[in-house]
Amino acid sequence: MKTFVSVYIPCFDQRYFNKVYSWISCLPDVEKVSFFVEKNCENEFSAFLESCKASDVCVSCKDKWSLLDILSALSSLPQGYDNVVFAWGDCPFYDSELTLNLYDQHVKYSAEYSYADGWPYGLVPEILASGTVRILSKLAYEKKDISCAKLKKESLFDLIKTDINSFEIETLISPVDYRMYKLEFTSSTKRGALLCDRLSAVTGKSARELCDEAVKSSSVLHTLPYFYSIQIAEKCSGNCIYCPYPEEYHKKYGKYPDEAGASSFMTMERFSELIDGIKAFSDDAVVALSLWGEPMYHPHIVDLIKKVLEYPSLSVLVETTGVNIDDSFCNAVKKVVEEAPERSCGYPPVMWIVSLDAVTQKTYETLHPGSEMSLEKASASAELLRKYFPDSTYVQMIRLEQNENELEAFFRSHDNRIIQKYDYFCGKLPQFKPADLSPVCRNECWHLRRDMQILSDGSVPLCKEYMFDTCVGNVFYESFETVWNKGIPLLESHIDKEYPDLCRKCDEFYTCNF
Repeated sequence: MKTFVSVYIPCFDQRYFNKVYSWISCLPDVEKVSFFVEKNCENEFSAFLESCKASDVCVSCKDKWSLLDILSALSSLPQGYDNVVFAWGDCPFYDSELTLNLYDQHVKYSAEYSYADGWPYGLVPEILASGTVRILSKLAYEKKDISCAKLKKESLFDLIKTDINSFEIETLISPVDYRMYKLEFTSSTKRGALLCDRLSAVTGKSARELCDEAVKSSSVLHTLPYFYSIQIAEKCSGNCIYCPYPEEYHKKYGKYPDEAGASSFMTMERFSELIDGIKAFSDDAVVALSLWGEPMYHPHIVDLIKKVLEYPSLSVLVETTGVNIDDSFCNAVKKVVEEAPERSCGYPPVMWIVSLDAVTQKTYETLHPGSEMSLEKASASAELLRKYFPDSTYVQMIRLEQNENELEAFFRSHDNRIIQKYDYFCGKLPQFKPADLSPVCRNECWHLRRDMQILSDGSVPLCKEYMFDTCVGNVFYESFETVWNKGIPLLESHIDKEYPDLCRKCDEFYTCNF
């Protein structure tokens, strides 16, 4: 057997790549190693190879590699190689034992494609039969929407899935399913590098022991927030029976959100400061403008979106009732998107969610009493957004007892639809959920691990369920790191299966935004 090893290197940090390079040396039957290097790290990588006097390696550099580029290069390999190991150079925790197990399984069953399932990403590479590489290269020319897009960890499998029944596939299945933790042992993002640094302290462990340590470590589960939900407007368009905001706002301010004045919007100056801080702290993230209130009331919302899109690693999410959306607004946002740099975070520049919640006006009025919107107006807004942003506009139904009989009709009558579970906010609202979807075994709260909520004055509650209470700091006056780390004790209590009263009542712990 002869094996060709191909390694894609999106970025280079010698601290991590030393481990990848050591792992390569442990692979069986290796005849040749090829590195596909992004141009921005070519000099550093070349210096590394020179320092370790590497031989029998081939280095190819481009400004940006696509899956089509890599498959085309691999398909032109000289005859005589039986298998190709496809790995990423930002995965310092590749495990030699698991890789050998996958390789033996791949050879034993004459597989065309082999991968690991249930393990965190970054422990095991993918393996292809040499003939499969040439087949996939041809398939890549037919599926350029996948093969020419930004190269992602799942790109190879996404291509195979387009004709999955044509391939003999073998899977190395983890004895414990770690997928629910969304762990990626990769170093190419700030979040991933932080995770790898913290995981490096765990030495002398098998892959299974490493994973078990990781899922019980608050330092690994709580790296950096990826979803920032920001209140840019206090005013909202009316009552929704599934939203506690108007009553909680009244308790806090002595008035209702629809009575909020001109000063109830986050200023552009404050928002810019906030986005700069998010970029500096997390580097990549999804920024939602819809924590509380109706974001479309903000008089400068186009400028707010423009500010976020200044950073290629940030994307915007706007959840709205559909108010104030017209051609002029859509044109303005589309222009901002077209002028913004290409996203590097894997999400569209701007994503839209329009709350419909019903298929009949009667049900819409039941869920949105006193709203200035109607189902017809909200649907028209969704269609208009879809005209300008066809791939990133969604319609949403919050699933309650009151609209359960319209669920199937809603699902069948819309593409790009979201069915969201009902949240009774730990008892602040009546329990209207038509079904209990919570898992049998409780997991550590996703929102404590990945989300940060920021109110219009900069204060940060422990999570969305706390509304205006139990704020752990203010990002206008404290560092993001200081505020974020104040959530660690609560996460550690979740790891220990100990929950304060509010968390015990909550059934949002298993839902995840991004």
